[in-house]
Amino acid sequence: MHAALPQTALEMFNKLQLVNLESVRAHVGTTKQHMTDYRRFLALKAAAEKLNPVAFAHCLFSPTPEMDQIWHAHILDTRLYREACAAMEAKDAFVHHDPRGGDDPDVQKARREFTKAAFTKCYGGLPASKWPPTTMEIIEGAGRGCDDDESPDDDEE
Repeated sequence: MHAALPQTALEMFNKLQLVNLESVRAHVGTTKQHMTDYRRFLALKAAAEKLNPVAFAHCLFSPTPEMDQIWHAHILDTRLYREACAAMEAKDAFVHHDPRGGDDPDVQKARREFTKAAFTKCYGGLPASKWPPTTMEIIEGAGRGCDDDESPDDDEE
């Protein structure tokens, strides 16, 4: 992770705070906290791409479902999205979205873990909204506890 990422992400987040996204929040019907999480995510993504566009291709981020819903609504308001990207001085004045970024379960898990680590490093903790378990986490979790089906009474005669 780029050493300047936390400072750059915070600077971009502060700039993004000046853009009024109330119409997006109202359209989605979400909380102010989820909007803050979304702004942080967008600033993080823009900062990483601006600092190192070559490495960025291998360090992709994955939003929570709430962030993604807000992002989709924001992108559809093209003028407001352009204003937000310009306010952050995003590379090429645009923050791209890859809706197929989580198709591969292993890639999805890696992107989420990278996002969680970057969020924690830049903002001191995880977003309020959470990621659902990945397909692999569900499969791996299904096998846990299968052999631990003993009840405390099994030892009694």
